[in-house]
Amino acid sequence: MLTMAAQFHNAGVSRSSAGMTIRAAMRRLTSVLTLLACIAPIACRSAQYTPPAQRESYAAHSAVEVTTEALDSMWANRQLFDLRNAVAPDGVLGPDTTARQFYLGAVAAGFELDESANEILSRYLDHARSGRFGADTTHTADAEVLRAEVAARNGHYARAAEWLASALSSRRSTADSATVDDWSRDLAVWRGLRAVAEQRVVVTDTTPTHLARDRAGLLTLFARNASGDSGTRDSVQMIFDTGAGLTVVTTTTASRLGVRFTGDSVDVEAATGIQVRSALGEIPRLSLGSVTVEHVVVLVMRDADLSFPEANYAIHGIIGYPVLAAMGRMTVSRDLWLRSGVQAAPIPLAARNVAVDGLAPLVEVGFAHRLSAWTLDTGAQATIAYPRFLARHGEAVRAAGVLETEGLGSAGGGTKVSGYHMRDVQLMLGKGTITVPQMTVLRVGPTTSARRVFGNLGLDAFAGATRVTIDLRGGTVFVE
Repeated sequence: MLTMAAQFHNAGVSRSSAGMTIRAAMRRLTSVLTLLACIAPIACRSAQYTPPAQRESYAAHSAVEVTTEALDSMWANRQLFDLRNAVAPDGVLGPDTTARQFYLGAVAAGFELDESANEILSRYLDHARSGRFGADTTHTADAEVLRAEVAARNGHYARAAEWLASALSSRRSTADSATVDDWSRDLAVWRGLRAVAEQRVVVTDTTPTHLARDRAGLLTLFARNASGDSGTRDSVQMIFDTGAGLTVVTTTTASRLGVRFTGDSVDVEAATGIQVRSALGEIPRLSLGSVTVEHVVVLVMRDADLSFPEANYAIHGIIGYPVLAAMGRMTVSRDLWLRSGVQAAPIPLAARNVAVDGLAPLVEVGFAHRLSAWTLDTGAQATIAYPRFLARHGEAVRAAGVLETEGLGSAGGGTKVSGYHMRDVQLMLGKGTITVPQMTVLRVGPTTSARRVFGNLGLDAFAGATRVTIDLRGGTVFVE
């Protein structure tokens, strides 16, 4: 599902809080584009968790009996790392027997092995529709959705719309309303982009680019219209956000970057569940330091939807997953120098700790000897754990956390939820550990997708690192 929202965690700057001073608002403003606004922060009791350094220890604790029921559960909850370990434990996608053909295709798609995904899913659909070899037919619509996601990630929007329309047609009468709504919204996006050419990247060199922090403390890149025939060539500060499904700009920024509108508009779901109307468009050439990206698809929102006047803060644009994934291996140093455009050697499937669900990157995170899937969100200042984390680690959370009411604010409105606040939580990432200074554990997930993963890994998880390396297409994130 494609989602996009502008949100604040520990911000206290919902539109009802206009009485706050700008200084107080900005001091507490720590996250846009991910989850919560903490209305009344209370100090948490300190809790130290030190997971073992070896990933194998986690894998042993996370082992699941591989039955059809277990595979179905992993797929339904998009536990792609567990699914990979179950059907391709040695990192080899095969043999694709009829009993596991769909799941192998899902793993290939989830770890961006796109050629293999298309081949395996195509065979699965052929077998399922012909009734040959006793093929499983329960996942035909899911296979079509996966093929649509692969097509969209590669800029083949008309093909993505075709596959998604087929899935929607076959499952409309049996799927739940939330799934139908999600697929319908995505279909509107891909249809609206059907005439846009495939995104391309041109790397002039690998000279580092300096990032900056905006008033909310979020990492930003300066983007420039690289077309010589239209628009202005001044730079625009845009948030560096792996958690954004597509690149987003305001109406004003669209003019500065030379956006070509497709004439279509779509409803995009915020993490609060609120619908925000956005226009679709394309930036012909976008310059990001030493990298130029052609045919960047964008959602264009009203300036007011990404403006927070009570904090004297506004978002001009957000660089989303498709662009960041295309930038290759990205390394950000503590002094905010970004080196990108490096094409590293492929990482074996079994060693990857980054996958993708649609256009949402997932990262494998360890806690208390258990591995789980979290969203990777550089547009969030604060790390947040979701109800699945609470269900698995409830005893530790309740012993160390303080229960509080949270305000969830986003473009278009807000709501309130409750959660536990914990301090100094250590998580495993790759072969090392990272420390989250403060983490909220939600009791109720704000959206369906938030209920499927264990949490949202934000910038604060990397605060102690000298360097952070992210390679979305290559399937890795690690700290030094």
